[in-house]
Amino acid sequence: MTMMRKKLSRVPWALVVIMCAILAYGVVFVFSASYRAQENDFTADPYKQVVWMALGAAVFVALLVPNYMKLGRFAYLIYAVCLVLILASYLFPPVNGARRWIPFGSFFKLQPSEFMKIAVVLALAKYLMYRDNLSRARKLAVPFCLALVPTVLILRQPDLGTALLFIPILFALLYSAGARVKHLGLAAAIGLALLPPLYFFGLKDYQRKRLTGFLHPERTSLQEGYQLVQSKIAIGSGGLTGQGLGQGSQNWMEALPYDQTDFIFAVVGEEWGLVGAGGLLLLYLALFAASISIALRTREPFGRLIVAGVVGLLAAQVYINVGMTMGLMPVTGMTLPLVSYGGSSMLSSFILLGLVANVAMHHIPVFSSREFTC
Repeated sequence: MTMMRKKLSRVPWALVVIMCAILAYGVVFVFSASYRAQENDFTADPYKQVVWMALGAAVFVALLVPNYMKLGRFAYLIYAVCLVLILASYLFPPVNGARRWIPFGSFFKLQPSEFMKIAVVLALAKYLMYRDNLSRARKLAVPFCLALVPTVLILRQPDLGTALLFIPILFALLYSAGARVKHLGLAAAIGLALLPPLYFFGLKDYQRKRLTGFLHPERTSLQEGYQLVQSKIAIGSGGLTGQGLGQGSQNWMEALPYDQTDFIFAVVGEEWGLVGAGGLLLLYLALFAASISIALRTREPFGRLIVAGVVGLLAAQVYINVGMTMGLMPVTGMTLPLVSYGGSSMLSSFILLGLVANVAMHHIPVFSSREFTC
């Protein structure tokens, strides 16, 4: 009993409570976005979301048991397995023009790119944990390769939204590991210089139209700009306190595409207004602050880098998703962590935050690579 109390006292309860609050938003608005009053039925199966939340919670609790240091032994293996799964997704028929999923019966389709994000965080944290010579630009080659290989493969699926997330993961980890800001700035400049050829030769035609369409969505409101126009109408019509749960006109009239997944934030804004949407954003800020606090308390480099990678990844995902619903970012297809409908997205979010909680519970002071047994 004493041992159990000791373990429970080490759980980062602030992180857990904030997660539960965000999950509550997810349950409420996935049900609201799925229900159609005129049909008295659901357009999707929101009960599956509850199942995935329960499964994710079980995985989260299971991740608290082993010491995260042991994951370092398998970081590169996990990375390799996820790459193989991404390649395997090319073997299955496309869904909506994209080969992103591996089907497992009618209940679940695995999206390997969601788990590739976790693998990249672990692999980069393992590689960078004791690199004390990152002041040399050439030493950044391996980390960039670890991030760019899955980026290219996922772009070919195509899945531009997920591919974009590997860049903030890379930069968050490099900065946390001690890379020079000027070298990161140089890498960013090179990346910007490569954008024109990537735009013209690396993207599908509809992706190029989406990237430019967000600047003037009203000009293509019946084509590429349709989603963004409807999303902005939904958020704007919500006003301060919203139209009421289940009462959003854009939502129940099915004017807003992908309202359970990519545009779930627009549903929150329409039905709960600025107060509800702002409350959700404050919860995300609190989640990131709690995670950063864990990183600052962690003296062991592998754990500290894991938390830095998770924060960089989830913060970028929230920014891109919310930004695209408000017209501040191109529409790329991006789920909102712990809120959007989707099994793979839900599980990956739980795993990422389970790693953060594990670091909080098991971190130990380590001062040299000889003390790390991976």
